[in-house]
Amino acid sequence: MKAAQCTRCGEEWPEGDPALRVACPSCQAPSGRQCQRPSGHGCGVHAARDSLAVDVGLLRPCTALTWDGRHAKPPPLPPQPAPPRLARTAAAPAQGALL
Repeated sequence: MKAAQCTRCGEEWPEGDPALRVACPSCQAPSGRQCQRPSGHGCGVHAARDSLAVDVGLLRPCTALTWDGRHAKPPPLPPQPAPPRLARTAAAPAQGALL
């Protein structure tokens, strides 16, 4: 896992986000896997997963001024492949031409 850090209080987790060490009760993502939306796309850690990690002692509440005590953790983003380039055809307008 990649190291993580709270952008509010600065707490660091060299072994990665501790909330990922428990299964997510919201989306059923297993331990070690990122939370996901119903569409299958990734998202940030669900609040219920953060709460569970606090309850089992893996994560402390954020000490910064927050309304919910949750740490602000950027979601882990998988590397995205570059979109394929479209081939230019003879029917395509010349560059700079008005359509």
